[in-house]
Amino acid sequence: MAEPRTLVYGADAYRASDDAMSVWYEIERLGLSRYVAELDVKGYTVVPPERVCTPEFVARFREAVLDCAERRHGFRPNPLREGRHAGRYREGPFGLMLAYTLFEDDVFQEALLNPVALALATYLVGHKATMYDCMALIKGPGGQDLPLHCDNAIAPPPFPVHPGHCNMTWLLTDYTREGGALCMVPGSHRQYRHPLPGEALDERVPIEAPAGSLVVWGGNTWHGAFARETPGLRINVLITVARPHLR
Repeated sequence: MAEPRTLVYGADAYRASDDAMSVWYEIERLGLSRYVAELDVKGYTVVPPERVCTPEFVARFREAVLDCAERRHGFRPNPLREGRHAGRYREGPFGLMLAYTLFEDDVFQEALLNPVALALATYLVGHKATMYDCMALIKGPGGQDLPLHCDNAIAPPPFPVHPGHCNMTWLLTDYTREGGALCMVPGSHRQYRHPLPGEALDERVPIEAPAGSLVVWGGNTWHGAFARETPGLRINVLITVARPHLR
């Protein structure tokens, strides 16, 4: 089946061309060509900490998440152990969910405006994309796998070639398979549909990366997460942006 195309005419064609070139110049300036290629081929990419932020930023970001949890729930999570609130970190496949965190601390806004994150997000969903989610997740041992899905929750298949959503997930603790890491199905973004129940489980690839890494993928990509099997807590912050008509 031929892939659908978007046709742009007249003055809009020049504006679209200018936007595309400005995105590419920023990608080249930041040295992100490899990660853009991974987005195209695999449907996701993992930018290592040294390319995206400093250790001080990671520590401050993690502390902001812990501060937010303490303000909202009356206890402070310990990343190294579960403590007496263990049950709160095992609620379904996500653990403790902290929604609407953008204004909890300036560091959440810094993460949204990070040049690397913005360049990759703009490449996927364009200059006019808007944020619709900023959420922190704290997951402990136990629980269950997060089933494979894609972020086009409201879209029927076949999906457009160009993704409507971009997920930027900041890893604030080290990610391992046993530690409850995200997982992706490489190339699944070209299926242009939702995964079927039980499909592609043997194709899942764990995202094993150190704290401070930035994982980026588009709305077509099949992804999930493994249950955590090791002590301590997995902490991340996901920021999602979408094209205006979807927002």
